[in-house]
Amino acid sequence: MDEELEALIQQTLASGVSPAQMTGIVFRAAQAKGISPQQLPQMTSLSDADIQNGMSALGNAPQVGANVAGGGGIPTGLIGSEMALEGGLTGGISALRQGANQARNDLGQGIQGFDPFAQAGQGAIGLQAALSGAQGADAQGQAFQDFQSSPGQQSLQQRGEQALTRNSAALGGLGGGNVRRALTEFGIGTAAQDFGNQFNRLGQVAGMGLSATGSQGQMRGQQANIANSLGVNAGNMVFNTGQNLSQGRNQFGRDLSNTLTTGAQNLSGLQNNQGLALANQLGISGDQLAQILASAGANSGNLSSQLGQNLSGVSQTASGQRAGLPGIPGVQQTEGMLSGITDAAAGIGTLMALSDRRLKKDIVQIGKTNGGANIYKWNWIEAAKSLVGNQPSFGVMADEVMYAVTVGADGFKRVDYSRVV
Repeated sequence: MDEELEALIQQTLASGVSPAQMTGIVFRAAQAKGISPQQLPQMTSLSDADIQNGMSALGNAPQVGANVAGGGGIPTGLIGSEMALEGGLTGGISALRQGANQARNDLGQGIQGFDPFAQAGQGAIGLQAALSGAQGADAQGQAFQDFQSSPGQQSLQQRGEQALTRNSAALGGLGGGNVRRALTEFGIGTAAQDFGNQFNRLGQVAGMGLSATGSQGQMRGQQANIANSLGVNAGNMVFNTGQNLSQGRNQFGRDLSNTLTTGAQNLSGLQNNQGLALANQLGISGDQLAQILASAGANSGNLSSQLGQNLSGVSQTASGQRAGLPGIPGVQQTEGMLSGITDAAAGIGTLMALSDRRLKKDIVQIGKTNGGANIYKWNWIEAAKSLVGNQPSFGVMADEVMYAVTVGADGFKRVDYSRVV
């Protein structure tokens, strides 16, 4: 387990970045250490699925960003910016960790240097507690016995007794009771005097141990502060990088939206201009429609008078309503024009209303009615010419406005234009 990479994974996840961003950061940190993505599942908590998802998320980054001449070079744009931010984040966190690890190691060596003093101080405190009776009578008796039998106490006792014996021998009283009493009193006094000295010496050692322990505590606190500072600084770096990534993506989205909006507006204007040009080329005025229908009415014989009246209404209505594709049935949704076409259709029988797709060829859509019905122009097939006469070759398709269609005795569909919307 690589502890440095694992800590980087946990820190980036805790900062709220996406798994794909986290994987990209870890990939680059691993690459700097000579570790391939395929090795990460064995060295970190990342699974094979995490690696695969991360590689899929980052798979197109080099190609998208490599817009330098020749298809290679330094990635630029949004991808290049994100890669630079992630690289800076990785390098910054790595530098923080290296500095923190070095500082912790130095403090750890200092803590170890105080260990002998701390351990000696703990032992001295234990002996003081036993000799003072704080640990009970049994512990005190054992501690005092150990004190009396200690090499230092035995040496003092022996030298004192030897001196007292030599002095008594010189005075000629070596075997008397006074000598024995003097030896006993000496032993007791020596033990009592040196006991106080020993207790004080233990206090000094305990004090040094306490001081060493305090120093070790301060060093451990510094280690904790370093670890905390590392986490805070790394978290700030990740947070700031995340904000920069977010701002970059938001700006990219706004730029892309503006570009698409401008393109759509330009395309709309182009299409509108093309539509107007087509309308100008294909448009037929109300007067022209009247002439066509009048001609058809004249060919129909005895109904020409009625047709002329109908076309007059159509012409008067259309003359004040020209826009878009004037004169094409259904483009101007007005009652006068549609009723005029209806009357004309009634006047010339099946010819005017005939709009069966089977009778047409070269069909081209040229517009729509206000209600959304498609408007076409076409040529009549040879078989239809005898049926339609001079009927206009523009209008709607019967099969698309079935709500306004009737089928004639000949099986062909006819349109009631007064119902077309």
